[in-house]
Amino acid sequence: PPFTTSAADQPAVGWTYAAVVGGAIVSLIAVVVAGVPMAIAIARTAVERRRWRNLGLLAVPPISLAVWVALTALLIALGDPPAGDPWRIVIFLVWVGVFIVAALASTVAVSAAALDAEVDGSLYRRATTPALVTAVAMAVVAAAVVLWGAALAVASPAAFWGSDGILGSSTPLTWLGVVAVMVAATCFAVRAAIRARSDRAT
Repeated sequence: PPFTTSAADQPAVGWTYAAVVGGAIVSLIAVVVAGVPMAIAIARTAVERRRWRNLGLLAVPPISLAVWVALTALLIALGDPPAGDPWRIVIFLVWVGVFIVAALASTVAVSAAALDAEVDGSLYRRATTPALVTAVAMAVVAAAVVLWGAALAVASPAAFWGSDGILGSSTPLTWLGVVAVMVAATCFAVRAAIRARSDRAT
């Protein structure tokens, strides 16, 4: 609340939110389609060549995800500290920090395992299409977030101009921050996908 109420009462807010969720699901599916065959190839090579270190590296992403989900569940169970409590900021920063560390550790671990496994290049070439799908889905999500904010501002100005952002901060400033991060991430993804397609063509 109040955003869930606005999404239920105002079609424009609801549909843009649905587009965000849909784009995220498409992106996740594309990543899985591209990544699972590579992970299987890395694991098979690791077993055949007894490179147990690579199996350990492949375990980093699921373990990192499990740690972050467990932390999230614990924080939800504990409930939000009072608005003026400084621990509210500390807890939020810890939660975000664990997510960033988990994402970086997972990326580095999988990259190291892939480089050491000598995976068939055809798997990487086939992954360029899901990578492009992911980039397009990210662009759709970023655009949907922009439209969501605009729709909310028109349909429910009180909710948009309120203080229901991160840690009770300004809602429009939080929205602008989210948009900025998503646009930057989308630009990196599109650039990487285009470069991968170009490399595949050559």
